[in-house]
Amino acid sequence: MSASFVTVVEFAGSALLILGLLTPLMCSLQLVIMVGAAVFVHGANGIFISNGGWELVGVIGAGLIAIGAVGPGRYSIDHLVRGRQAQHRREVERFHAPQPMLAQQVAMHRR
Repeated sequence: MSASFVTVVEFAGSALLILGLLTPLMCSLQLVIMVGAAVFVHGANGIFISNGGWELVGVIGAGLIAIGAVGPGRYSIDHLVRGRQAQHRREVERFHAPQPMLAQQVAMHRR
């Protein structure tokens, strides 16, 4: 069961990270796997990779934390989707914004 989970997350998660799709979720899932590998597989062997230690897994984990913290970047699907959502939100707000001229005209007609 856990081997299947790790295989799917490693393969699909890496592809999605390259594309910049679902970046925070994929970083979190990959980080869980890296922590598990560091603790259960490499923890007893020390730090250095030459002795089977957790050095490489730690560097990959640090990279995942950095990518998760700063976000996917300009050339990613997440950025493209987020930009379109923000543009749509601005258009909706502009359409539904109160119109000051209309309020003034209504006030003048009431006098």
